[in-house]
Amino acid sequence: MTPLIKIKNKFVPVFLEFLSALFIGVPEAFLNASPIYRAMMRSGLKRNQVDQGMRNLSRSGYLEKRGNGYVLTSRGKRWAVSRQYKYFKQRNSKWDGKWRLIIFDIPVELQQKRHSLRYRLQSINAYMVQKSVFAFPYSCETEFGDWCGQLGISDHVDILLTNTLGSKEVHARRHFDLAKE
Repeated sequence: MTPLIKIKNKFVPVFLEFLSALFIGVPEAFLNASPIYRAMMRSGLKRNQVDQGMRNLSRSGYLEKRGNGYVLTSRGKRWAVSRQYKYFKQRNSKWDGKWRLIIFDIPVELQQKRHSLRYRLQSINAYMVQKSVFAFPYSCETEFGDWCGQLGISDHVDILLTNTLGSKEVHARRHFDLAKE
């Protein structure tokens, strides 16, 4: 494995994790002195790995250099959304046979936060059972706890662990490409 591949394999998942924490939309998030940039280095990446990863994403058209930092391009936003599920699934490579049912009832006055949560669920490819009920086959309790905490909607979201999705099971298994066991 070449050093560049090692950096990419280590940098991209960490980068996507921090992007997901930001809900893909904070334009000054990647200033070299920003808390997010420093947090990526505290996660175990070296400064040169973070810098190299940012330059690689910039050369690929996913980030754009602005002043002392970077912002996501529209292409970068699409790339990040498409990759989040891939890296989420890699962390949870084997399905444990349990479904995580994410249920939320967010008040109208928090409509924008409801949209943000629904967007996050779609970005990790969660299966929509109903408008405010999503199913996911991999462990996600910690991430969702963090996301809901950041949005301030923890009191309006529950995650239930279940063995079956009833009549929706066939469709959900097909959605996640999970073989019948």
